[in-house]
Amino acid sequence: MNKVQGSDSTSRIEVLDSRHIAQRKALKVNGKTTLFHELSLIFRRETPVRMTNLRAAIRSQDAVEVARLSHGFVGSLASLGARQMQVLVKALELSASEADWPAVTAGLEQVEQAWKRLQGALEERDQEAEP
Repeated sequence: MNKVQGSDSTSRIEVLDSRHIAQRKALKVNGKTTLFHELSLIFRRETPVRMTNLRAAIRSQDAVEVARLSHGFVGSLASLGARQMQVLVKALELSASEADWPAVTAGLEQVEQAWKRLQGALEERDQEAEP
């Protein structure tokens, strides 16, 4: 059973949750920058490594490792408000827990595309002035 959401269903989900971002932008870290900005910096620094590790676990068909990595990734995505990618990575986690490798492979492709969209959205947010 394919647990990975199709692009039609995830296209209705915001890449970044506007309300979530507004809440995080209202909170200052050390009185200087916003919580959203800090989370965004951490996320962009850590995600390339997470994606590399996820790809390696999928290549080796290590279902336990794919599920573990995906689960941690879902938490980071939730903290950032990256709803679209969060849904896709959660589906990847479920597919891995069932060792459904065709679904995992398809899911990785969707996650890769979502990551590109998220990077663009984060860059757009960077263009906005920090309050």
